[in-house]
Amino acid sequence: MSQPPKADIIDDYKNSACWRKEFFLCPTTWSQYHLSHQWQGNKLEDKSIDQIPDSPGIYTLILQPNIAGHPSCSYLMYVGQTVSLRNRFKDYLRKEKRAKGRPKLFMFLNMYDGFVCFYYTLISQDQLNTIEKGLLIAYQPPLNTAIPGKVGKMRRAF
Repeated sequence: MSQPPKADIIDDYKNSACWRKEFFLCPTTWSQYHLSHQWQGNKLEDKSIDQIPDSPGIYTLILQPNIAGHPSCSYLMYVGQTVSLRNRFKDYLRKEKRAKGRPKLFMFLNMYDGFVCFYYTLISQDQLNTIEKGLLIAYQPPLNTAIPGKVGKMRRAF
């Protein structure tokens, strides 16, 4: 069997680069986060809007490809906070907003449409910044660009 031309392999690699995400897996930061939260999740789709509360909270965007029905095949891609979980959920459903919003995040939503879940936990408005910061340091999600503290500095350095 003949090998594909090298130019084809390089082109394929360049074209697939947009699909590649880098994860920072650091057990030290995981073990330093001591709070527990009650998480609820819904697939990011129109029929789930009414199930999302109009309350402040922290949310995560989870990529769930459902490969071979494996329940643990998930990737935490983004952590955010909002004063209205329902409004943020609706923002992520709007195709026109996706075209104008944060490019990295909305490219993700468009590329993986149908495979994204919106998980949330209710948090009082005065605690949003503190809880989000702790979760960003612990998870270091690939779509968040502003990871706080020493971990964020290390990540940006390399």
